[in-house]
Amino acid sequence: ESHQFALAQPVAALVEATLEEVDGRPRLVVDGDRVAAEGAPYLHVHALWTWEHMVQRAPKLQVLHIEDVDLGSGPLEWLCKGLRSHSEVQVLKLIGVHLGPAGGRMMRNVIAQNRSLADIALDRCALLDAGADEIAAGLRENCGRLETLSLQCNRIGPKRIGKLA
Repeated sequence: ESHQFALAQPVAALVEATLEEVDGRPRLVVDGDRVAAEGAPYLHVHALWTWEHMVQRAPKLQVLHIEDVDLGSGPLEWLCKGLRSHSEVQVLKLIGVHLGPAGGRMMRNVIAQNRSLADIALDRCALLDAGADEIAAGLRENCGRLETLSLQCNRIGPKRIGKLA
């Protein structure tokens, strides 16, 4: 089928572009000499269809690494919705992605419901104590094979660290 991601193909690349509406549909117009391929998949971090497309069109996705991107609550919700039931993803690294306590609540369901995740890194995500409580609740409900969880630099207090242990 066309518009599928190949195995080991990078899912996204940074491009400078503008999102324009053409005939009532969003279209990515790439700046410079490069022209966007008609119908080719592209990712825009604040577009809801980006995350829905990525998770649904990449059923064999095993590693998802997003770093230093502020997704916002809408895209994060779509991403988490897809990850809850994704059966292949084994490594999830959200580094410097501003989740906050609300994002911690969304990640709680991913941790609790995903059966394939073995390694999760939520470093520098501003989870704070409230987000850590949500992550701890997800760990208690986890029915998968989670082996490692990294929560570095999230300003989690010592009492909350005890709940995570």
